[in-house]
Amino acid sequence: MTTRITVASHKGGVSKTTTTLNLGYALSMLGKKVLLVDSDPQGGIGVACNLRFTTVKGLVTILKGEATFPEVRVFIDASENLAVIGTGIEAPEDISFFEEQAQSGRLRELLNTDLAEFDYVLFDAPVGVGLITRELLAASDSFIHVINCRASTIKSVARLLQLFVWIRKTIKPGLKLAGILVSMYDEKNGVEKRYLKLLRSRLPLSLFFKTMLPYDTLYDKASVKALPVAKMAGGKKLAALYEALAGEIIAGKSGGAKVDETLTDSILSDHELERDLAGGRNGADIVWVDRRSDQLKRILGDLCEKGLCHGALLADEMGFLLAEYNSPLGGETLATYSSVLGESLIKAGSILEMPDANNLVMDLNESDKLILHWCSILDERYYLITICPQEHEALGEIEQAANQIVEELSA
Repeated sequence: MTTRITVASHKGGVSKTTTTLNLGYALSMLGKKVLLVDSDPQGGIGVACNLRFTTVKGLVTILKGEATFPEVRVFIDASENLAVIGTGIEAPEDISFFEEQAQSGRLRELLNTDLAEFDYVLFDAPVGVGLITRELLAASDSFIHVINCRASTIKSVARLLQLFVWIRKTIKPGLKLAGILVSMYDEKNGVEKRYLKLLRSRLPLSLFFKTMLPYDTLYDKASVKALPVAKMAGGKKLAALYEALAGEIIAGKSGGAKVDETLTDSILSDHELERDLAGGRNGADIVWVDRRSDQLKRILGDLCEKGLCHGALLADEMGFLLAEYNSPLGGETLATYSSVLGESLIKAGSILEMPDANNLVMDLNESDKLILHWCSILDERYYLITICPQEHEALGEIEQAANQIVEELSA
């Protein structure tokens, strides 16, 4: 039976196409017959395989009725276990035609063609959550969500999950999440390590593949030569990782546990994602659902009432908003500055030999000031930002609120 998998990402620059090519090659080396389908109008897979030197025909050619699947596929290894089909886009108007075919549903029909000679079909999706990606997911059995550990990824990672839930509800109930794949990971980068820790704390570990793909310049060299990294000198270690990933795919495992439909439904329900997605919540709000948010908001509300403050918010050390109460400034915008302000406070405390300094006061205008207070919980830093009148002293109430926040987050 043919297993169709979409390799997708909500943002670019995460090695989605590189993953598709190298995973496909690894599966073929494990004896599986694999077809790579370039479904991105930009033609990433076609470029990665130097397909233009063999044929310019592809999906568009088939959709126009000018060729069939067997006529446009190209085997790219001697064993004929790995084949690729390009987009077939030769002119700008072909892109519009491709999108129209997606809109009409004909692209999905084509992708559902009987391809029984292949064990796996990997669709390389365009970046984002647009119409073509929707059709690819609707034609797939599962999808791999490729991410990197960057702030922009974390803040928008829920968008593709939102599309996944919607398709499960309205088009294909059997669609599964094969797993979240962390790519281009630099384990020496402290910021990335913190981002990964945050991701794993906010999403069920069972959603993640055990295999993580590191950042390595060898990928660029392999891309120039249009080769899987396994065929590059020095590529043995990276190739072994893709073989491990292929093993997880074959076993139907990610994060050490099978992610089947029942488990996925349970996860979505337990984390209130499905409810929030159906309600139209956007971006980071979907992912960063925290059952403590109501309690944290109550603490901030008490602080503002007792301290006569205009508003307050709580953010973590990377500037992600955890809770907000009546902030007169944009909560998310202000929260993103918290880590910068906090670093200034820490550095100032070091310079002044005041290691216990934990308050930073800044004038916002003639009548208002900002007070930033930081606290540490299990080696993680959190920032409480309060805005109050210039003439009012609220440090006592802020300290009391901070103690309550530490107690709540430590529970």
